[in-house]
Amino acid sequence: MIVTLILAFLIIIYIYSRKLRNNKRKPISRKKKIENFNLGSSHFKHAFKSVKNEKFLNLANESQTLYYDFLLLQEYLKFIENGKICFLTLSYFSFASKEVWLESDLEKYFYILDKRNFKGKYRLYYYIYNYFPFLRKKFKLKKGNAKSEEERIKGHIKRLKNKEYLNLNLELLDKIIMECKNRDIDVILLTTPFKEKYNKNFLENDLEENFYKHIKVIIQRYKIKYIDFSRDKNFEEDDFLVDDYDHLSEKGSKKFVEKLEKILGIKFLI
Repeated sequence: MIVTLILAFLIIIYIYSRKLRNNKRKPISRKKKIENFNLGSSHFKHAFKSVKNEKFLNLANESQTLYYDFLLLQEYLKFIENGKICFLTLSYFSFASKEVWLESDLEKYFYILDKRNFKGKYRLYYYIYNYFPFLRKKFKLKKGNAKSEEERIKGHIKRLKNKEYLNLNLELLDKIIMECKNRDIDVILLTTPFKEKYNKNFLENDLEENFYKHIKVIIQRYKIKYIDFSRDKNFEEDDFLVDDYDHLSEKGSKKFVEKLEKILGIKFLI
């Protein structure tokens, strides 16, 4: 009986210590008010990485879909002050995403979202990744194959034309905007800078039909701002990551944020 109680006590201590450790991995781990924030995929994670202002919250992640943008917004909205700004990135392939691109993308969300956001076997994965990491090798998430830059861009072109999940993503975009409007938070849609080498792979008609047409409807419906940097020729080769066509470097991020500050007449860089 005593041994059982001791073991139970040690397990409780272990789980509590893991919870404290996991809290440090969250985008914001203490109750403080955020003034401005962004959602989005890796394009925006890199675009805003030069912002060191602790009142600005970067909620973008690699391969993040609008579905997880919405979940993160719900999770962290309580930290956002009313009357502030939500920057939401839209890339050419944003309207083609399922809930998640790859199963392995879920791993990062096990640490920054609550368990209620996961169902079935992924609820089990949530507990394993958070509290019993020594079991992770037996419960691996499926990963995709490594791709060259050319293969990755071909994937983006294919997704641009894919309309299977268009309605799902337009509904999610509506929900994100309405959640923010209900809190008096302005939503600004953005597309980040891309190299000419990236843009030349996309036909103008395809972009208009599958991307810009939907953005025009959204900005007219909600009377919100859309700022498109995708073809901004002021961004040079060394403003991007090495051997990469569509992700800004630290230098490029600073230039991007400074331009955005000038357009909007606000300051959020330190």
